[in-house]
Amino acid sequence: MLGMDAVIEYISAGLIICLVLGFAGQYAASMTFDKLSLIERDTTMGKADRVIDMLLLSTGQPADWGRINYYGEPEVLGLAIENSVKLYQLDPGKVRKLDVSSPEYIPPGRLRDLLGLSSSYYMAFKIFPFFNMTITPQVDNSTFSVTVRNQWGVPVANVRVMGACLNVSTTDIGTDKIAQFLDKSLEAHYATSYTNIQGECLLSFAAPGSSIIVVSNQLNMESVKTWPSLSPAIVGVIESSMGTVSGYNAETVSRNVYIEGLDYVARLVLWS
Repeated sequence: MLGMDAVIEYISAGLIICLVLGFAGQYAASMTFDKLSLIERDTTMGKADRVIDMLLLSTGQPADWGRINYYGEPEVLGLAIENSVKLYQLDPGKVRKLDVSSPEYIPPGRLRDLLGLSSSYYMAFKIFPFFNMTITPQVDNSTFSVTVRNQWGVPVANVRVMGACLNVSTTDIGTDKIAQFLDKSLEAHYATSYTNIQGECLLSFAAPGSSIIVVSNQLNMESVKTWPSLSPAIVGVIESSMGTVSGYNAETVSRNVYIEGLDYVARLVLWS
């Protein structure tokens, strides 16, 4: 028969084995949970890339839903222009319907639904010019200061800035005048300069005018702006947001896009 000491030793050994197995099971469960969480985060990150490409590379259905006389929402949402010759070429009519001032405005909640995202996701989508220009008149309307910044708000040096001074309202500056300005066939007073290290330059015209068109160009990236207000023919900043980003499952992705020959940045933030 076993002595009392031997029984105590067996009981102690059994308790130790149970404790070891318990800790091992808890650790394994913790590792499994962490791995699942990591997979979910990776899936969320992949989803943001897929969502922005689906939005920017698809024309939607019908493909011409961005036309002026198309009323109502598209069956499938996509911002690409019909018969585009390159990737990420967007339809200005479709883009403008994401702006709150549009009569056919698509609010952020509907944007999410049309993209096939569940209500557990939140998003902020923004399209803005590649170069952010600030135009300020100096003394009279014949000399202007122009400051050029990139998408992060950092001044950009050595940007070629060209301007045309006109005697028309900015509301009368249509796509035809902008196209003529870009190929220098528009009848106007022209001025050209380059930004310094602070991203600033001066445009001095031969005579004052009531409005100006300015284009910034560097490494074939172009943005256009008008003064004293933005011409309706130019797509400015378009933003559709469901609020402030919260939580840790947030990802930001962006793409360089083209609208009517000009360069923009499309940025999507997706979180859950």
